[in-house]
Parts: sequence; C-alpha cells; structure tokens
Amino acid sequence: MWDLAFSSDSSQLFAAAHADGVIAWQIPSGEEVRRLSKPRGGISHVALSPDDQTLATIALDDTLRLWHAATGHELFTLLQHTGKLEWLQFVSPTRILVGARQEAGRPLGVFVFDAPAPDRP
Repeated sequence: MWDLAFSSDSSQLFAAAHADGVIAWQIPSGEEVRRLSKPRGGISHVALSPDDQTLATIALDDTLRLWHAATGHELFTLLQHTGKLEWLQFVSPTRILVGARQEAGRPLGVFVFDAPAPDRP
C-alpha cells in the first residue's frame, strides 16, 4: 500500500496498492467493496473529495485520473505530465491540487484543477 484515503464518515478506506490499483474496504468489517482498475504501472497516490463522490489517483505513468467513488467507474484522465507527480489533495468537491517535480528533483510547482462535478454513471 502506497497511500490511503478515508471517507468523510470513516466508513470506507481507499488504498493505493501498487500491484492492485485501488482497493476500497468497508470499516469496521474490513469487507472489500470494490477495486478500481489498475492503470499501467500501478497507482501511487489517492485522494477522496470532501463530498465522498470523486476519487482522484496518480498512477506511476504520471496520469491524474478521476473515478466515481461509489462504483469505481473511471470518469476521465485530467493530466499526463512530463514531470513526476508527487501528491494530490482535494480542497473542495471539484478543486484538486497536485504537486509535481522534474525528474532531476527540482520542483515544478503546484497545479490547480477546477473540474466540473461529473455526471454520475
């Protein structure tokens, strides 16, 4: 497991599992409720929106993807970056901050994405 995100009521745990994509468990039972498909190379970071509707992931191929948290359906890919995506955080249900650096280790900065709330599948 590389990264974890809890739902706002702590009833679900989402784990970025390098070899398995994202796994969601019900808490406290520990029952696995869904798996998100694994992009090429696995997933290193995961964040859940404050309204628990959207899951954001960073894959090892440096793509940022959005998923419908309840179903695991991939909504779209926001970014494929030439630098190394290091972290992500929702600051509202539709605003995401993403930190990146160049492969040489120099910081590139923080990117802000305002994505409209996607229609739910």
